[in-house]
Amino acid sequence: MQNKLLDILNNIGLESEYITLFKDANINRIIIDKKNIIYTIIIDISDNVDDVITNRIIELFKEKYKNINDVKIEYNILKSENNENIKTKSNENVPSDSSKITENENSNIIFGSFIKDDFVNRIDNIVNENENVVIEGTLFGIDIFESSKSDFKIITLKITDYTSSIYCKAFFNGIEDFKSVKGKLKQGEWYKISGYTKQDNYSKCLVVNVHDIESIPSKDEVRVDDAEEKRVELHAHTFMSQMDGLVSATNLIKRAKEFGHKAIAITDHNAVQAFPEAYNNSNGMKVIYGVELNLIDDNVDMVFRENGNSLMESTYVVFDFETTGFNAGGTDQIIEAGAVKICNGEIIDRFDELINPGRKLPTKITELTGITDEMLKDKDDEETVIRRFIEWTGDNPMVAHNAKFDASFLEACYRKYNLGEFQNVLIDTLELSRVMDSNYARHSLSALV
Repeated sequence: MQNKLLDILNNIGLESEYITLFKDANINRIIIDKKNIIYTIIIDISDNVDDVITNRIIELFKEKYKNINDVKIEYNILKSENNENIKTKSNENVPSDSSKITENENSNIIFGSFIKDDFVNRIDNIVNENENVVIEGTLFGIDIFESSKSDFKIITLKITDYTSSIYCKAFFNGIEDFKSVKGKLKQGEWYKISGYTKQDNYSKCLVVNVHDIESIPSKDEVRVDDAEEKRVELHAHTFMSQMDGLVSATNLIKRAKEFGHKAIAITDHNAVQAFPEAYNNSNGMKVIYGVELNLIDDNVDMVFRENGNSLMESTYVVFDFETTGFNAGGTDQIIEAGAVKICNGEIIDRFDELINPGRKLPTKITELTGITDEMLKDKDDEETVIRRFIEWTGDNPMVAHNAKFDASFLEACYRKYNLGEFQNVLIDTLELSRVMDSNYARHSLSALV
């Protein structure tokens, strides 16, 4: 960008005798603080520039561009040593030999220059826009943006110091620099990053716009088991424990092995799905296979009039009633009886009849069931249909979701029409669901299916 620098200096009206001092200089980069409208121009140059000249350039910039609030100029002094260029940032308070940066001497520099600031911001304390921040953290993710219309590219780093996390964006207009930085960044490594924070319109959050990136030693705490006699963990959960486990079986075994343990027990909640992964990735570790099961309360009203027969070896009826309301012992009655007979896991028969209640249906019931008065006007009454239903059902076990509700209407029919006593085995799948998985808040059919 050498010619570009001279063009800019000519454009703002800098005196020709001053311009000659920049004939071998280049623009390293221009940093724009859009919020405060401040331009920082970093120039690569072979010798120091007098403050009078620098102040003159800043003065002319402000005269030429009225919309700029401030201009800052920084110099990277280029010196020749053993025919190698050494790039340094000019600073009167730092000895020249301590600020020399070369690829060999400062191989930790990933992007920009050496970061001199000793003060490091905790990420959770970064809550506002700031012109100068320095953070240290581990890289846990990288996003790449590459423009299809130009060489403009962005590398977005996802950095955490375990107090919080933040996006850090590095901008590139050249392919070589972009490839170089991209190739050096590795997830899991620690980096020191300097820049300024900005509310990013794309990310919709506060981000660090990067000036410099430097690789640093890891600050992750390495946990060790220094006990002479190693333990054996007999109760460990993996991802297969729903809403509980936070680690894979592979990583769990790996960590136990790092601790020097000889065995580990995997005991997920109501699940054994982690067993294949554990078996295939044991790597010499003894894996103890177990499971943590929920105990069932025998007092739960799940089966009524149990007879000891196996349901899977029996023919049974799954049924459901639609009613005019919820009061089985009052004026409400059944308006639809639907059921299927199942044997060996297959449906062998069906029963489905509508019932005329002899009165107009409440609007709410029509909305809930989709059954209208027009659909019921030519149908048989409750007694006739239920007699057929009881005959069709026989003495087979009966299954329903929220069976207490459906059974209450069936028992009411037995009493109203002198049909005897309802004595079939009754199984309530609502209570079964509650017992089998207490982690769910809802156990309705719509929630389970």
